[in-house]
Amino acid sequence: MTADLVPEESIRVTAYGVTGTVNGIGDFLSSSVVGLLWSASPVAGFGYAAVATLLGVVLLTRVR
Repeated sequence: MTADLVPEESIRVTAYGVTGTVNGIGDFLSSSVVGLLWSASPVAGFGYAAVATLLGVVLLTRVR
């Protein structure tokens, strides 16, 4: 998908790096939040993950 969004080949490698960095930071933050919620209650951790997933689905379907 990154290659499709960045047609200019000279900066495509930078786009891959930015994509990986943003994904890594997002993964770290979401894992931290779920871990903190899990320590309070597993239901809270799963609930947060379910809501975040549904929000992602809604946002992706609106983009298309």
